[in-house]
Amino acid sequence: MQTRFLSFLASTILLATPVLTQDIPVYEETGVIEITLGGERMIHYTTWNTVPDDPARKVHTASWLILEPRLLGGVNISPDDVFVVITSRDSIEPNPGQASMRVEISLDPETLDLKTRPAPSVRFYPEDDDRFYAMTDGTFTVESVTRIDSDSFTIIASASGVMTGQTSETIAHNPDDALEFSAKFDLQRVVNRAGENGKPSSQ
Repeated sequence: MQTRFLSFLASTILLATPVLTQDIPVYEETGVIEITLGGERMIHYTTWNTVPDDPARKVHTASWLILEPRLLGGVNISPDDVFVVITSRDSIEPNPGQASMRVEISLDPETLDLKTRPAPSVRFYPEDDDRFYAMTDGTFTVESVTRIDSDSFTIIASASGVMTGQTSETIAHNPDDALEFSAKFDLQRVVNRAGENGKPSSQ
């Protein structure tokens, strides 16, 4: 009787395991960023993760998208740039209250060279809240972009300068709260957000 019960219990656990795992996202590293901020060195990661109950979908924290045209008086005010968004954190899996960094850059759709307008945006959030530092003086350099396929590429880049504390979305240099900043980006997969549902995009 006890043997039958144990066999039944083991079978029940095995059958339930796939259901349980579907509710837990799986995270994988897609890039590494070496950061020095105010003399403190840290390692950040970009990742992809699965979505519970949608096994074909992967969400990437390093992604790109060609923006939809926006017409004003018949003039396109939203150029067809490759708009890249990079969000990183200091662990593969997210943790409450952890620091993060967000970078936004625009690449030329033909050459994938970095465009200076709009200027690169680099923000560092010390905690999981609205307070952040922004690079208000410095340079962002894309050393190489290598296509993997029609929907993804690698980016090797670097940034250096000064980050200053911000109190609103209107970015301004704040010399009273300034930190030296540098970063090296080794992003091995930057993916088209239009293809995150598991199907290739048409781009």
